[in-house]
Amino acid sequence: MKKFTLLFLFFSLAVSAQVFPEYDPTLLKPGMKVAVKDTYEYINFYEKDNPYKNYNEQGGRFTDPATIKGRTFEITEIIKSDKQDYFLITLKDVSNQEIILYRYYTNKAIRDLSLLDTIEFPTDYFCNYIKYAADDEITFVDYQNIRFLKYLEKGKPKFTLKLTSEFIKKTSNVGTITIILKNGKQIIKKNVETKQTLVGDGRANYEALLTITTAEANLLKESEIASYDFFSLNKREPEPQIAGVIKGAADCVIKN
Repeated sequence: MKKFTLLFLFFSLAVSAQVFPEYDPTLLKPGMKVAVKDTYEYINFYEKDNPYKNYNEQGGRFTDPATIKGRTFEITEIIKSDKQDYFLITLKDVSNQEIILYRYYTNKAIRDLSLLDTIEFPTDYFCNYIKYAADDEITFVDYQNIRFLKYLEKGKPKFTLKLTSEFIKKTSNVGTITIILKNGKQIIKKNVETKQTLVGDGRANYEALLTITTAEANLLKESEIASYDFFSLNKREPEPQIAGVIKGAADCVIKN
């Protein structure tokens, strides 16, 4: 009975997320699948028999993008390097069974891969992402251009959320920003004054610093951000990695 109770407690405290475990790659398990993102260069893919020779090497250092992007692989093995701060992950192509290696550095965002499976994280895992400032009176997570921050004002917690949206047709820098969560709930902020940066061709980048209530802050720990929309002109959908980290870390920000 005691073992059952402890097991139930562990999973009741777990957080499910489609997020690479940057701070603990051992949470990756054989059988999980990953997809290769479309990016401009690939430097961490290696030949299966030589972890120092880039897979389908092009230009002496990089993998030829045409030979790797868009492919889906299954993780078959995760090995910690004895001498370096990285893990070697063995990948098997789900279509043709080809085996290659991926060098996974700890504490760095995964630029090349998207995780297609969900991992169960202990809740304190995402506290790795939070930071402190001003004698620990400011607690925040800042990840891939989304920042969720708590500060104390006369001893009471206040919250802000920073969002950015790029290459919108130039318009007024004041308007409505709508945040939609995966559970269907919304956070709507009207008459938001944003920071506008012109980028040419009649377009601009916008940065919004939203003041949110405690109730709205709690919504961020309940569900991932599915999308946010600046002025009904630019709807952005954060990648699962970004949305999962913000949701997981929100609980740590609120509690700490």
